[in-house]
Amino acid sequence: MTNIKDIIILCKNGQIDEALKKASDEYEITSNDVWVQRAMGWALYYQVRSDLEHGQSKQLLNHAELLLSLSLLTPEQDAMIIDNLLWKLAELLKLSPKDNMALADSVFNITHTHCFRPSKAYSFLLKCFLAFKGWDKMQACLEWWNLDNLMPEDYASFKLDNGRTLMSLAEQAYITYAKVLLLSRDREQIRAFIPKIEALADQYPDMTYPGYFCGKLLLADGVNRDEALKRVMPFVYKKMSEFWVWQLLSEIYKDEPDTQLACLIRATVCNTQETFLGKVRMRLAQLYMARGEYGHARYQIDKVATCYQQQGWHIPHELEDLMRWPEVKEACPRGKPSVPFQRLTNAILKSEAQEHIAIVTYVNIKVKGVHVVYGLHKHLMLKDKYLDGPISEGMLLKLYLYEKRGGTARIVSVERADALDIHNPETSSYIKELKGTVNRKTDANFAFINQGSISCYISPVLVEKYKLKNGSQAGFIAALVYNKKKDTWNWNAVAQLGTKEKMLTER
Repeated sequence: MTNIKDIIILCKNGQIDEALKKASDEYEITSNDVWVQRAMGWALYYQVRSDLEHGQSKQLLNHAELLLSLSLLTPEQDAMIIDNLLWKLAELLKLSPKDNMALADSVFNITHTHCFRPSKAYSFLLKCFLAFKGWDKMQACLEWWNLDNLMPEDYASFKLDNGRTLMSLAEQAYITYAKVLLLSRDREQIRAFIPKIEALADQYPDMTYPGYFCGKLLLADGVNRDEALKRVMPFVYKKMSEFWVWQLLSEIYKDEPDTQLACLIRATVCNTQETFLGKVRMRLAQLYMARGEYGHARYQIDKVATCYQQQGWHIPHELEDLMRWPEVKEACPRGKPSVPFQRLTNAILKSEAQEHIAIVTYVNIKVKGVHVVYGLHKHLMLKDKYLDGPISEGMLLKLYLYEKRGGTARIVSVERADALDIHNPETSSYIKELKGTVNRKTDANFAFINQGSISCYISPVLVEKYKLKNGSQAGFIAALVYNKKKDTWNWNAVAQLGTKEKMLTER
């Protein structure tokens, strides 16, 4: 019997035809012997490799099909042979033009009747299949490949030498499958896939697009607005600075014209390259034209046309059709939004957010932000971008937060708050009005004020500012503040009572 070692030696010496003949002769005599099939498998693999090197794709496919027909070879016991074959099939796809759908069909036809184990080779084959955009067998291919076979490393993004980051294989596969399901409108498959892409978006929050396509699939499944919002808002809060979030929300609010328009406008003011906004602006133009607001439509059309011309891109037919409208040609471009988009879109964000009353405990000029306490043993820092106008210690704010797992919070919106009832149990646990006698030791630059069981610290800044002396009477707005060095929560005075803007009030 010809052994595997002899076959491999012949192949490595360039005697591939001889190796294949010896293995074939043995196979014709004893085809049901696993070792004979393994020798045949190795001979065929080296023939496949040679075919690839010489650009003989037809012969390669024939030899690959013959190798996969060896019924006694298994992915578990013969992983090396099978994985090596998958590498070569993937390389064949990688090297071919991505409009060669016939080749993608051929590779799929000889592989999809077999089950393979998760491996780097199997993942590479998937990556190469995904490159064939518009391939009509993509759905069938992904369902055969089975996304459960993705390996842990397939969920990691790629960083190029130029600093650019490419999405992970897992994200590519999930969103490609979402796209083909949206095209197929296969509601049964859509419903089965939604929990999987939801789980992906939740488990990998840094991935950009799973949340978006989850929303698109929910809409395709026909869920109502409230249900769609409930399901997508966690993704919205994570990515609310991304234009596509507002593009998705515009679809959810398609039956509320002003809000739909507001969402698309907000998409255009996100920190996004203009080259990404073509579809958003064209949709805006269509909505404006439906409202008879041709100046606003003209502005959006001009923005798209200018961008495409600067990039040297072909003007889409949809845009050309819009440009031909007489009303558009005659209109003067108007860029100022015709609806209060910030108010309307902030209302969406606030709808699923938690509302909290916060008190400013420290204005940090160095980092351009303020420290606030917004609940019992809850604190965070607000950057200037969330603040409107001057802010001072003791000022009350209304925070709308999305609280993530682990207790961390994402800021949705910040507003000025009205005066508080000092007896409100929801806030009295962390904001109080304290009055009493100042306790300042000799030569100390700080002081305390006691009320009942509470001992409230007064900082040197406030002591100096209000010229506080031991035994004098004083009143302060106090907050329960975290001491990082001591890992404790203590009452600290943040502003004097009776100042120009009194924040607490009796009711």
